[in-house]
Amino acid sequence: VDTIRLWPRWLKDCDAPAKRVRATGCKLHLNGTMGELGETWSLLALGPDSLSSDHPKRLRDSLARIARGDTPSVDLDALIESADGTQLVAGTSRVGARTFLNRDYTMSELPEELTGLPRQVFNGGDGGRVRMHFLKPTVMFAAFEYNQTGAWSFVDRRPPSDFGWHRWRKNAYRGSSNPGKANAENRATIWFREFKAGQELAGLPPWWLCLGVVELEAARKIEGFKAGLISHVPVAPPSHSHADVAARPRPLAAPRFDSKEAFLAWQAERRSRFVERMLYPYQGKVTIVPGKETQQSGHKRREYHASLDGRRLFRYFRLEPDKKPRATIVCFMGHGKAAQILDEPDSYQQACAAQFAKEGYLVYAMENIGMEPGQDTHLDLDQSLRLEGHGWYSLLFAHQRILLDQVFADPAVDPKRVGATGVSTGGLLTLSAAAMEPRISAASVQGIFGSMRVSFIRDRHRHCRCGAIPRLLPEFDLPELALLVSPRPLHVSNAQKDGFGPEEARRCIELITPYYLGMSGVRPEFSAPPGGHEFAFESAKKFFTNAFGIAVR
Repeated sequence: VDTIRLWPRWLKDCDAPAKRVRATGCKLHLNGTMGELGETWSLLALGPDSLSSDHPKRLRDSLARIARGDTPSVDLDALIESADGTQLVAGTSRVGARTFLNRDYTMSELPEELTGLPRQVFNGGDGGRVRMHFLKPTVMFAAFEYNQTGAWSFVDRRPPSDFGWHRWRKNAYRGSSNPGKANAENRATIWFREFKAGQELAGLPPWWLCLGVVELEAARKIEGFKAGLISHVPVAPPSHSHADVAARPRPLAAPRFDSKEAFLAWQAERRSRFVERMLYPYQGKVTIVPGKETQQSGHKRREYHASLDGRRLFRYFRLEPDKKPRATIVCFMGHGKAAQILDEPDSYQQACAAQFAKEGYLVYAMENIGMEPGQDTHLDLDQSLRLEGHGWYSLLFAHQRILLDQVFADPAVDPKRVGATGVSTGGLLTLSAAAMEPRISAASVQGIFGSMRVSFIRDRHRHCRCGAIPRLLPEFDLPELALLVSPRPLHVSNAQKDGFGPEEARRCIELITPYYLGMSGVRPEFSAPPGGHEFAFESAKKFFTNAFGIAVR
């Protein structure tokens, strides 16, 4: 090819991919998003031959501003001696601008006086790490106290005025991050603070918005601003964050191996340890009771009940295609109802079990306890079990062990062609099933891969609290579980706008890749389809077709 296109998110942590393109002798094309000035400036730093955007006019305007030196980076460099503590990117305030680097939130409403002002943009939740030293008299406009969680508030819920900020305009900012409830829009008051040359900005809440950074003389022209209100309040020392410490990326909890035999021995020990440590220790006799059978489009569905000493534990479903099965797929469901993997193609789980059955696969699908038809009780189960060091997932791990025993006892199942898949919680169950059951041939893990430290500690407010699985870390973080799947084929899919971001998935895949290459010479497959948190059926179907050596129909 003559030109290679890269997406900016691939270059978030380093410019190595751009350098690799240059090394090939090909031209470098960078595919931006909305053509905003800050993004365009950062892309040009990589020296591309061409750019594209979903908003071509804005991209052209940004390029024209950069050409004449009218950039937020230039403006901010003249005012700020240093800005650090976290990732910071120069941007501008305007309706439609992205509010945080790591979120899709945008500005919905702000006063005209602040539109077009340069600003510093950072990750949501990282606001407390921001530090800035000013070169000359400077004024900052910012929004705090946007909701009642406390994350937008200063230490001890003290008002911004205690830290040298002055109210500029009440309830003047609105963004898509807090749309409000019952048609009542959430709004934030905008504050300003004047800094002398040499002063430092620090000690801010985890969440806040920088809405404008301007020199003092420019601020004097903004109605409502009062000059001379310089604060000498000392910077409050940051509080120790146990969550930040817990969320730090760790090295893989796995040694290096001198031979494949040593690796296989380690895997066997880890599997045994997982079963002992993570599965709920049911006592009693488990029996399987057949339930009702129905004819569906292209397959027959039979319901089964797993019972313990005569009391039902959970249901699972067997979907048998009308033709001879091509192979077997075990589908694990995410948060929701079993209908989402059986009957509802418009759900985020895409009726994946039914779709595989229509493709000619024999399918087993497990219903998650606590998510049966009716009231969702899984968090009650989780809370009850934690006193003894277990949790909701402890039940699911035990149930999938029961299910897998039934799968491999089925005479219609080819034990050399059994795959597992699912999205979100179903993806985690897919990974744990393939980790503890070496007879599973291939696994497609969707919408969850990465470190649980990042997903459920750093971003814990975005996910269900059941994801803080007791006793999982450090031995059985998701990358460590993936090592127990090697050398069998593994497919990971984290969609571009998923809360479980593809960047974190890529980072963890790079950690485990050397082990896969050492065992089989084959890397784990990865895909980042467009869209959000949902099952990507076509990529999973392609993966299993290749893994099982099935001829394409």
